Amino acid sequence: MAGEPARRGHRSVRGPFRTLRQVVGAPFLLVTFLARLPIGFATVSLLTFVTGTTGSIALAGMATAALAIGELVCAPLIGMVVERRGQRRLLLAGAVAHPTFLGLIVAGILSGWPLPVVIVMCALAGATIPQVGPMSRVRWLNLVPAADVRVRAKAFSFESTADELAFVLGPALVGVLAVAVNPIAPIVVSALLCVVAVPAFALHRTVSAVPVSTRTFRPPPSPDRPVRRGAFLILVLANTTIGVVFGSLQTFVTAFAKDSGYENTGGLFYSAFCVTSALSALLSGHLPVRVKMTTRWYLGGAGLLIVSVLLLVPGAEALVITLLILGIALGVVLVSLFSLAGDRLPPGRETSGFTLLGSGSLGGYAVGAFFAGVLAEVDVGIVPLVVIAGAAGGVLVVVIDRLRRGPTAER
Repeated sequence: MAGEPARRGHRSVRGPFRTLRQVVGAPFLLVTFLARLPIGFATVSLLTFVTGTTGSIALAGMATAALAIGELVCAPLIGMVVERRGQRRLLLAGAVAHPTFLGLIVAGILSGWPLPVVIVMCALAGATIPQVGPMSRVRWLNLVPAADVRVRAKAFSFESTADELAFVLGPALVGVLAVAVNPIAPIVVSALLCVVAVPAFALHRTVSAVPVSTRTFRPPPSPDRPVRRGAFLILVLANTTIGVVFGSLQTFVTAFAKDSGYENTGGLFYSAFCVTSALSALLSGHLPVRVKMTTRWYLGGAGLLIVSVLLLVPGAEALVITLLILGIALGVVLVSLFSLAGDRLPPGRETSGFTLLGSGSLGGYAVGAFFAGVLAEVDVGIVPLVVIAGAAGGVLVVVIDRLRRGPTAER
């Protein structure tokens, strides 16, 4: 059975990811990480390219918002198709389509195509981003039994760490390439990664662990994971507020860098936030099981709101310190949300569920990036108000979840 390796070996093996290597093998951990790097590149590389080429933060905000909206709309649809057709076909199609639209965006900006055409290309690039993160999480759900709480916690900790490392390396490499080469280079590297790494993930043997349903078949509810649609939608709403934080924060950091004379280095500033977020996500998987996921979510959300207020403090040093602390809170929240989603999703609908969860974040990202871009044209110093609003929305969702579920709750 798929989960047998975890049951036999995970108690006797030490190390953060040795348990997971026994389940899937070391190559999978590398492949699933590399295959999600294009997502880490996507928004920052587009933001840097458009800003560096046109000099307009507002246009860059619209471009990244369009990319996010394209993924927002299409990711859940892709998830539903994957549940009926399997992961491999959709991943291979995305490995070709996404780089193609990235190339068209570059051509459009450099050739002066009409703005609506460029925005459509951005939306199509977002629509075709391979959904590696959600599909990888679904593989873990099918490979590790629900009874192996510790192994699943480590698996989702790894997934969130991989996401965050992608967003660490993505912005950092974008900054280095933009400064050392030119603003186009990060988009070229992103396209190459998509062409090489995504097919490797699509063809890995773990893809066979995910069952493919039919149009008429609906798996019965599992005793381990009863259907909790309302509770899951609360998580989608929570992830939407996280997206607002992401989008507005990324736009603010880019605008701050440009306004302060550090043009094309916004990705390097943003990577400080991602570094501590990745470390926090990694350590979250090793917290005692008695510390419930809901408790971690609640505390992380509160911390995110409190620390986001410090973004109003002027100066590059204050910004870097605040970003480092923000990352700690965010890592805890992300691991908690995705772990809870694995429990609350209806059986057999994990791929569409995880892509919907990601789409919530993307929708929030689009809203955050848009309003932050508009405010940046007025005064960069007031952009953090959008970040604070997103964090405050997250705390409101926490309160709603607590009131809805009452004092006793799962996880």
